[in-house]
Amino acid sequence: MTVRVSMALATSHLGPLLDITRAAEEAGLDRVWTTEGFGGDGIVRAGHLVAHTSRIGIGTGIAYSFTRAPLAVAMAAADLAELSGGRFALGLGAGTRGVRTRRFDAAGYDHPAPRTAEYAELVRAALRSEGGLRFEGRFYQCDFPQLDMPQDAALRAGVPLYAAALNPVMLRAAARSCDGIALHSLATAPAYLRDVVAPAVAGPDRPKLAAWKICVVDDDPAAAADAVRRQLAFYFSTPSYHPVLAGTPWTEVAQRIRDLATELRFRDWGPVAALVPDDMVAAYSVAGDRDSCAEQIAATAGRFAAAGVDELVLQLTSGGTPQQTRANGLALVAAVQHARSERTADAHL
Repeated sequence: MTVRVSMALATSHLGPLLDITRAAEEAGLDRVWTTEGFGGDGIVRAGHLVAHTSRIGIGTGIAYSFTRAPLAVAMAAADLAELSGGRFALGLGAGTRGVRTRRFDAAGYDHPAPRTAEYAELVRAALRSEGGLRFEGRFYQCDFPQLDMPQDAALRAGVPLYAAALNPVMLRAAARSCDGIALHSLATAPAYLRDVVAPAVAGPDRPKLAAWKICVVDDDPAAAADAVRRQLAFYFSTPSYHPVLAGTPWTEVAQRIRDLATELRFRDWGPVAALVPDDMVAAYSVAGDRDSCAEQIAATAGRFAAAGVDELVLQLTSGGTPQQTRANGLALVAAVQHARSERTADAHL
């Protein structure tokens, strides 16, 4: 099984995105995914990249569903499908409770798993509409007999829908309603993939699995590991991520991270990141210099192939400046190129 290799442009910086994406396109990566949450819009960014590339796939990884009406998202996706010539994928996500309530004041987005599933069903119905739309669901209703989607019907109907998922409830809901699942990087530890993800998505209509993996390429391996520690400290400062650690030796680590982050008011991440042990860094990331990361990328692709993952999405870490972020992205692309050139006989890449 060949695993697609893509990138998630996980940064609030806008300036470096096009340079990184063009490098990824030249290197033959399958896709880049845009993100949002700290000052940027995933759909707008996807449109910018679509307009300035010609071959590489572009996806939102993810766009928040709770900030957008489903029909508005469908119209944006239809435009991007036509503008890209069919290269666009729509990734949706419900975020955490804290993101919905504290950041975006979207407390009304309750029952996120079934709501996200129904949201995707309405978006798909709109994209496949041949004229007019009526939808009656538990959370969404639409009566729009005048709907006339002018975009190419085959392209808009073919937009793959992905939903971000981590816990079993969301995994099952996404598997029922979407073409693919965007697996959070915390879902990619071997035991969690085997014991939680695989059973939740099993079935005759199993969705595509695109699995995120934090990736930091740096000539200084210690600096790369420290960047991963900061990312993991940020994740585990949120209690809703703690259940992924059940049955691992890191449950107490996560609680210590949460306690110290709270004490420091989520402003000083250095001491919090220092709580992340080396074995956790190794389990949740690809990190090191170019040669080491190339070997880890190849090994991860092989492990993912065995687990039924279709796409390895290397998650960029944002630098403090646009220049640092650009350098991080280009180094990541170079590591993928090296992995492929050194392992041309490896069927997984």
